[in-house]
Amino acid sequence: MVNTSTIIQSNRQFSSQHQSDEVVGVFAGATSGIGARTLERMTTMYHSPTFYVLGRSSSSQFAAQRKMLESLNPACKIVYIETDVSLISGIDLACQQIAEAESKVDYLCMSMGGLPLSGAKYTREGLEACFTVSYTSRIRLIFNLLPLLNRSARPRVLSVLNGGKETHIAEEDLGLEKNWSILGVVNHTTLLTSLAFDGIAAENSKLTLIHNAPGLVESDNPRRRQPLVGVPFLRRIYIKVIRFIFRIRRYFTGMSPQEAGERQTYHLTSDKYGPGSLRVSKASDIVPSNDALAYYQERGWFSKIWEFTLATWDKALAT
Repeated sequence: MVNTSTIIQSNRQFSSQHQSDEVVGVFAGATSGIGARTLERMTTMYHSPTFYVLGRSSSSQFAAQRKMLESLNPACKIVYIETDVSLISGIDLACQQIAEAESKVDYLCMSMGGLPLSGAKYTREGLEACFTVSYTSRIRLIFNLLPLLNRSARPRVLSVLNGGKETHIAEEDLGLEKNWSILGVVNHTTLLTSLAFDGIAAENSKLTLIHNAPGLVESDNPRRRQPLVGVPFLRRIYIKVIRFIFRIRRYFTGMSPQEAGERQTYHLTSDKYGPGSLRVSKASDIVPSNDALAYYQERGWFSKIWEFTLATWDKALAT
């Protein structure tokens, strides 16, 4: 385990040595929770960075967060892109805007989404929303931004999800069209992310791709506070029980949002990581492939999941 004091010291040292670096970062899922805390810390790591923030909130709703970020570093340029990250077309439009303005991207940090406790919900592109924001949209972001990432001297991609906890999946139902479940979404997006990162890293030798499992973190994610309007009674009871269990677990074993932000900043900046495809634990340790991941790696499953990913993008964009 990398202890918190070591991480804080490393972040301070990195900042003191790289203040003048002109960096560009893209954050998806940074309007709340772990992503917001990471963005806040990254804002103070450089003298005048440029950070793009992708979110569904309107620009006026983002105003308070922008004001807070600018108070942390008035020289930081914050560009907010209002877009629906659950739509592949929304990801494409955001990437087009970034590509028109920038010659490189140094950081891509993705933390959008949450457990779909209210059940499956589908976007107008025909994709299940939680699966999409956890995997399909994130890989599309990487794919679209690869030319800019490869122009960076030190490109780094961070997906905050469930790295190191890969399990065997329903191999004939990769997108869970036939057998959707909360656990299925978690298991499939976890494994597919790690396999996709392996394949992307193999073709992009400078790139560091980190798949992190953050553990339980106190979050201000509004999805967890929304009223359960229209949810059947028994499911409401189930959701309330699950939320109560998570609150208890977070109380005894959870990480503060501030520590989570420091750790994710460490993952983005420390020389401990990369290049390559890495799974990183909540303790910031690099973890080897577990038995399930090794099973799929050894059988060449990247090509299968990549074919599925391309077909899913095509399906979404054809609507």
